[in-house]
Amino acid sequence: VNAPPTTYYGATIGPGDIIVNDPLTWTASGAATTLTLNAFHDVKLNANITATTGRLVATAGNDVIVNAMAGTGITTTGGSITWTAGNDIWVKAGVVGGITATNGNITWIAGRDIKIDSAVTTTTGNFTACCGRDIVVTAKMTTTDGNVVLKAGSDGSGLGVPGIGGTVVLPTGPLAYAVTGPTSVVSLYYTPTSYATPTNY
Repeated sequence: VNAPPTTYYGATIGPGDIIVNDPLTWTASGAATTLTLNAFHDVKLNANITATTGRLVATAGNDVIVNAMAGTGITTTGGSITWTAGNDIWVKAGVVGGITATNGNITWIAGRDIKIDSAVTTTTGNFTACCGRDIVVTAKMTTTDGNVVLKAGSDGSGLGVPGIGGTVVLPTGPLAYAVTGPTSVVSLYYTPTSYATPTNY
């Protein structure tokens, strides 16, 4: 399914958002199918999306935003979740079911920031987040039998200063990122606070 920007329809020019307000569920009987949301401005997910043998692709010129919702959240089984945003990807607090991919990858690429305030789980799949400035996580992240790549500061705009660029901020304690699996690899890329020659102690 390909959903073009809302500005393509109607006599009144809109902002170019795609907004999902009602739950979406589908099951593919054969090869995995893909729901593709291409928005000139924002993609806003306000309701549960459940795909079995299905993939979810969202591309936004501005932001991809997941707002608070009850229920199962955004879930794929046998398919990946791939989001690309010109500015931010923001999973807000209150997404009860979180974002979950089983037997599939989660890949998020943002021109500015990635903010994760609700749980994200990958099982038998990789989690990759790459952004121009900062990655900030305040919720539980879990990856089982998969690799993790967190890469911040890709636009070269800052020296490891939050809000300017290049930081990866993860919670500690009970909300610490849990990665398990005999071959799982975690890779963190960030900008140092200084490029000066370090002190030789």
